[in-house]
Amino acid sequence: MQNNNKKNNQTILKKIFGILLILIGILGLFLPFLQGIVFITAGIILLGNKKLLNFSKRYYSKIKEYFKKKFRK
Repeated sequence: MQNNNKKNNQTILKKIFGILLILIGILGLFLPFLQGIVFITAGIILLGNKKLLNFSKRYYSKIKEYFKKKFRK
């Protein structure tokens, strides 16, 4: 029973940390001193969502170019 409870706590902490990393990554897309896509990818890996991870790998360059063009002076 204790082992199962510990595993549930680890899963909850992992999800919270993954979501936090994604939120920091979204901020990083707009702030010049943070690498947003790195935090987003790390959060997706922690959450273990394979579909979202494949999406981010596939569209990484497109998203990066979009933000470079949009915020380039």
